[in-house]
This record gives sequence, structure tokens and C-alpha cells, in this order.
Amino acid sequence: MHSQPQKASAPQPPSKAKMALIAGLAFTFLIAVIVWFDEARTQKSVTPEHIFSHSEIAAPPDYANESSWLIRPKAPLPGAWETPWGVDVFFAHPTSFLSSEKWNDDLSLPATTEQHSLTNIYARAFADAGAIYAPRYRQATLGALYDEDSSSASAIELAYADIDRAFQHYLENDNKGRALILVGVDQGGLLIQRLLAEEFVTEDLRQRLVAAYAIETYTPESFVHSQKSWLSVCDTANQFNCFASWNSAEEGNTQQVQILAQRDWAWSSSDEQFVRSQSTPVCFNPVFGDSSSRIAAPTKHLGAAVLPNDPNSQEPEIISSGTVAQCVDNVLVVNRPDDKRVKRNKRKQGFLKAPDYNLFYGNLKKDAAQRARLASAWLDENAAKPAPPLPPIKSISVAPVKKIGDVRDVEGRIP
Repeated sequence: MHSQPQKASAPQPPSKAKMALIAGLAFTFLIAVIVWFDEARTQKSVTPEHIFSHSEIAAPPDYANESSWLIRPKAPLPGAWETPWGVDVFFAHPTSFLSSEKWNDDLSLPATTEQHSLTNIYARAFADAGAIYAPRYRQATLGALYDEDSSSASAIELAYADIDRAFQHYLENDNKGRALILVGVDQGGLLIQRLLAEEFVTEDLRQRLVAAYAIETYTPESFVHSQKSWLSVCDTANQFNCFASWNSAEEGNTQQVQILAQRDWAWSSSDEQFVRSQSTPVCFNPVFGDSSSRIAAPTKHLGAAVLPNDPNSQEPEIISSGTVAQCVDNVLVVNRPDDKRVKRNKRKQGFLKAPDYNLFYGNLKKDAAQRARLASAWLDENAAKPAPPLPPIKSISVAPVKKIGDVRDVEGRIP
């Protein structure tokens, strides 16, 4: 007896779980496409299409002129021969030049309100640590930080040339052997990396470095390690002669994390050039003042700085945002603050550059001041103080010389 052939079973519809998975993958792919398209369009709006040429570059700033500085002390400061040992802050401002026409900013025009405002909300956090010197420089347009071609590298090189010249002018005219804090924000942080590698080559200057802060900046751990034994990552709040750097992203914002992953220009000391680096970045948590992965609770957050309502105000407005912060996979992840003034603005390239607020103003103020006090006390105790300058030579008036006639004796004879 022959068995009857089995009928093929009808295809079963996919389960709800499978359908949800497929829909989720499709949605994720769609979001990725939208993000890529949005990033490409945004970056194009701040990237020139022509090749970088020195013929288009405006004249470099003259740092002997007051107009070439955004912030600098109004009066000369005491030299390192005084006690306590003085501390200065050299600050490189964040990117504010967003152009598709020029690779670098033109400093023949006055500084914009935005440049002053961005400098104030970041630099003023260090005012308790020392006197601030913040030069203007021919910053590269924002798009140069994301393009990998030679024009972008040339634009960043030009920006660095100004920062280096400003630093040399400061050393020769203002430093007087005082200790130093270096601070840079996004593009400024990148330039501070190179300044540290190229200029801090003597034992004297290295000894006087309190700390370097590269804020919202990609800094590979390999860069810090390349400085051999003299420099380390800031691992504790009671440390000086160290490097602190971080990039922040809001919790759950995958777009920000993707953008940060692309922004990886760094200074390569070995190759002596700006390069794309894929090594692990430094993640410093300014709430704790260390590079741990601990979660910083809202109660530890000491306030954020936002743009003041009065555009002429020199001081930022300080608000309490109660932010949570944690280093996760070498990115400083922060919770979404409730206050709208401390949220990244997607418009105006808000995701591509440093935010228009300083989320960790209060914590940085405390951190930098503490490191400055520790370094100043150590230098007073252990470092050789430079000799004070000699007092000015007093002019001495010369008495008039009277011509003496022939000397004769009482009889009129010359002896």
C-alpha cells in the first residue's frame, strides 16, 4: 500500500516579536540615514569648497595691541619672585567662525559678541585660579574640524601659528616666571595639545604647569603618554602638572555620540602634524576632578554658566542644573538637564561645536583654584625663585667742571 504524499504546510506569518524586531531595525536604519544626511548638509554649510590658499589669508594679529586680546589683565602682575607664587591662565577660545567662504577668520574686523560671550562663559571659570590671557586668533572654520583633507589641516595649522605667537608674546612680556594653566575649548583644546607638546620642553616650564584643560576636545590617551614621564592624566582632585580632557554627550543621544566619534583631530608629537587618531580618548569628569567611571550625583554639581541676558555683561549667568555626569566608554555622558538654556541647540551647528553654555562652570572653578593653590605652595617650597629685576638706574647729575688755572707759588713761580 502506497502512502499518500504529505501536503506542504502553509507559510506561517512572522511572529509579533519578529515583526517588532524588523520594524526596529528598519527604523534604526532610517534614523541613521537621516542623521548622515543632516550631518553632511550641516558640515557642507560650514566648509569652503575651494582649496586652502595663503593668498586669501588676512594679516596675522599683533599681540602688542590690546585689540588682539579678548581678555588680559589691566595692570602688570607681580613676578614669581614674590610669595605666593603667582598663577596665570592662557586660554584658547572655542570655535565661533562658521563659514563656507573662508577657511580662517579675518581678525581685521572687531571680535563678535559671540566670541566675547563664549570666551566669558568658559574662561571666567578659571578667574579664581589666576589672571586670564585670552588671545584672538585666526580660527579655522567649523567644517575644517570634520574634513580630513589637506585644506582642513592647513587651516588648523594657521590657527595654531597665531596661538603660538600669542603664547610667545605672553612669555616674553607678561609671564615673569609665574605658574601656568592652559585651557582650550574644542578647536582651542586641539591647539593647546600642540602648544603643550612643542613649547613645554624645558624642565623649568614643565615644572610650572599647573594643569592643562582641553574642554569638549578629543584628546587621545596616546598623546598624554607621548609626553613621557613629565605629564599624566588628572586622576585625582589633589593633583597638578596633569592633563584634563573630555567630550560630553547627552544620555541616550546616539547622534551626538556618532558625531563625537568622527571628531578626532589630534596632535601627533611623533609625526609633528595634526592627524586623525583612532586611539582611546581621555575622559575627565570635572564634577569629581578625576578620570574615574563613578557616577556624579546631581548634588555634586555646582552650577552651569549660560549666556547673560545683557550682551554687554562680562560675567556669565550662573544657574543650578543638577546635572548627572559619568565617563562611559570614554565619553562624558550627562543627563538631559531640565533647564532649556543648557541643552544643545541642533540649529546653528549646535551639535558640531562646543555648546553655548558651560555645564561644569562651578566645578571647574573649584577644581582649577584648588590645583592652583597646591601648585603655588609646592613651587614656593621646592622651586628656585627667579631673581627680581634690578631696580632702574638712577641718573646722577655731574657737577660742572671748572678750569683750574696754573698753580703758582707766592712769588708767582710754577713749581
